[in-house]
Order: sequence, then structure tokens, then C-alpha cells
Amino acid sequence: MRAWAVVGLLMGVGGCASRDSADEVEPASEPVVDGAAPPLRSWSGAEDCCGADPHPVHGALLSDGSVVMVGKSAASGDRIAGFATRWMPQSGPAAGRFVDSDPGVIAASVKWPPGSAMVQAVEADGAIVAVGFRIPSPGEAAVGVAVRLDPGTLAETGRIEIEGPERGTSAVLESVAVDSSGRIIMGGSWGLSLDAIEGLKSFGNIVDGRGIAIAVDPAVWDQAGAATLAPSALGAAVREVPEVHSVKSLRTAEDAIVAVGHDDDEVSGMVWLDSDLAEHRWFRFDDDYELTDAALVQDQGGDLAAVLVGHGGPDTIDGHAKMVRSDGVVMWSASFGNPGLQPEDMPDAPLAPDDFIFDECWGVAARPSGVVIGCGSGIEGCDAVDATAKERRQCQTDPRRVWRSHVVGVSLEGTVQWSRTDAFVSEEGEAFESASEFVFTGPDGDLFSVVDHDFGVGLARYGD
Repeated sequence: MRAWAVVGLLMGVGGCASRDSADEVEPASEPVVDGAAPPLRSWSGAEDCCGADPHPVHGALLSDGSVVMVGKSAASGDRIAGFATRWMPQSGPAAGRFVDSDPGVIAASVKWPPGSAMVQAVEADGAIVAVGFRIPSPGEAAVGVAVRLDPGTLAETGRIEIEGPERGTSAVLESVAVDSSGRIIMGGSWGLSLDAIEGLKSFGNIVDGRGIAIAVDPAVWDQAGAATLAPSALGAAVREVPEVHSVKSLRTAEDAIVAVGHDDDEVSGMVWLDSDLAEHRWFRFDDDYELTDAALVQDQGGDLAAVLVGHGGPDTIDGHAKMVRSDGVVMWSASFGNPGLQPEDMPDAPLAPDDFIFDECWGVAARPSGVVIGCGSGIEGCDAVDATAKERRQCQTDPRRVWRSHVVGVSLEGTVQWSRTDAFVSEEGEAFESASEFVFTGPDGDLFSVVDHDFGVGLARYGD
């Protein structure tokens, strides 16, 4: 068994996996499309919007049609700094375009001090709420942070901070959603040691502590103004979920809240919470897959179910999805990945065996026909799997050593309907490594993908 926690570590501090140099092999710059995949409308990239070496991991479409993205960038003294950036999504061009100096695309950006990260964001009651953590100074305990931001300027208008429940312990927040009543639901971890925060989302996995879910009334928070407050000061409901180290990737429906998490044995599973946070249920799936995100859907009988996505497997790392009922029964399970190349990109030598191709999936969005899953696909390194000398030589000439964004459509019956694999291509024709970190849809059916590039932040838009 390949321990799933290792997968998160392989992704490194950059979100995209630590990879071989793209200078040695020309990347595949043409999309590889299978099935009825939506066409690419635009792909924008920015290197300098959000600090040095910025890496986005999450985003949300706002009511005004703009997109907010959050992540972390490099800071002084080997520390990281959280950021948020708001973009107006373009309708073209389909080929990559750098937009650092285009105020018509990048409407606003904000950076937090060193020792911080922002990993999820959502629109709530006319504001943006972003969650993450901050470390006041090196060696001090981390504090879970939720900030309320003005959607136009990204100026901070309110802050919630969560400390560890035991003296000297840390807390972090790594998920946020809005339920049908408008409450802000946040998830994360507390009671953990500082060195247990390997990262959040594709940066790594929390390996200590206890999961926590918090529900806040945004109207009460708004009335409190710009003060920094604890959840108790806002009358927030709090539910500890001790079976998992962190409550990740919250999604809400009218009567339920669902999330994914992992336990002491590094086994992933589903947390199903009552809407009032009074009760919760934990369902673990010891099947070698790390679960990273969830979407709530209706099954064929009209009942609420969750589609859980991630990656892993007994022999290599493939993309993964499973549909699970509210009682924990798995209705179907599917794996996918190992995308090919365009004929003109094929090397003279045979391609590497599929085991070399890692497909790491981080986000899922529900659509009427099923779900769309955002992934990255590429070769982690030619020594990453057991292989013969001949297979390693094949790996060295395989262009898929350059990681590409891999977006996959799966039906509600568990059938892979389509996939497309893309690389950002600049106006000069240069292709860059990339991975889709999160996906979401707009009211017109367009699909958006938050893309982590080796050079910075990216936003892809798909639709007719």
C-alpha cells in the first residue's frame, strides 16, 4: 500500500508536484480531449499578482461574475504568506495569456503577513469569507483564521480567530461553505502541534489534532464590525469531530453538511453532519485512496448522496471518485487518469508504463449530468515507482514528465464521460507545467478551473 499521506508531501510547497526540469523535454502544448469535453474559452495566467511564487488552491465565482482565488506565496525567511486575488474571467483567447498588467482582468489582490496561508473562499451575505491560518511569530502556535473581505477591494472588514483548546496547541481552518439558511460553515483542526501542519489542501495533510466544524450567523458577525473575535463571542455553534484530524472540503445541502477527513491510520472517509451540528457520523473507506473533496448530488432515487473524489490506489496514483449514501454505503467507485498525447507530441521511443503517470485530483463540482473533477497529471519522477531499467529509459523520454491540468467529467452512474488535458501556452508558444486545483461552475453552465502553474496563478474557463 502506498500511504496516501506521502502523496500530499510529494506535492511540495508549490501545490504542483516537485517535478523534473521541463527544460529536458518539450511539453505537450496541444490539448488531449476524450469524449464530449467542453471547449476551452480562455486561459489566463499571472506571475506577479500575489507575491513571489504564488500558488492558488481554491476559488469561487462571485455574484458580480468575478472570481476570487486564494492560496499562498513565498515570504521572507522561508515562510509563506496567504493571498487573495479577484479576477474578471475572460472569454478569450483560448491560448494562454499573461494578465499581470491588465487591470481589466485582475481587479484586486491582497497579501497577508508572513506565517499565513489562505486555502478556501466563498461568497457569504454580500462579502467574501476566506479561511486559513496564521503563525504570529516563528515557533508560536498557529491560529485558525476566517476573514471577511469587501468583494470590491478585498479590504478586511472582520476577522474570527480560533485558538487550540489546550494550552500551546494550534488551530487551523481549511474549509468554508454557506448553507441554505445563509450560515457560514467552517471546518478545520484544533489541538494539534505546530509541526503537524504539513500543509493544507494539495500542500499536504494535517497529521495531528481533532476535526472541528463551526457555524456562524453572518448577520451577527457583520454587526460585530471589524474586531477580531472568537467564535464564542458570535454565539457560533461548534462541533468537534475527534475521529478525523481535520474537517476538509465542506459542502452543504438543506438538511446536511458533508466533508472528508482522515484518521490516525491515514485512512480517508466521509463526515456527515446534521445541519445544526448537533450530531455527526464518520464513515471510513480503507481502499488506498486519499479523499480530497466532495460534492452533494441526488442519486437516481432522488435521495441526497455525496460524490467523494481524490487519488491513490494499490499500485500507482490514479484519479478516484465514489458515490456514497448518507448511511455510508458506497454505490459505485471509479478510477481514471493516465492521459495520452497528441500524435505530433509522441516521442520516437515507447511511452512510459501507466504506473509512472500520477493523477492527483483536488476538486469536484456538481453539474446536472454528473460531476467534473479537477486534477493534475504527470510523472512525479522516473524513480518514483518500481521499474526495470528499460522502463526508466522510456520514462526519461516521455513528454508527460511535464505536468498538465487534467479535468474529467463523470456521470452520476460512475462512468467517465470525457476528459481533457491542457497546458498553459504563452503568446510566445511556450508551455508551462500546470495542475487544476479546484473547479466550479457558473449560472450559464461555464466551467472554471483554478490552475496552479509553475510560474504562478492561472484561471481556465470552459464552455460553448
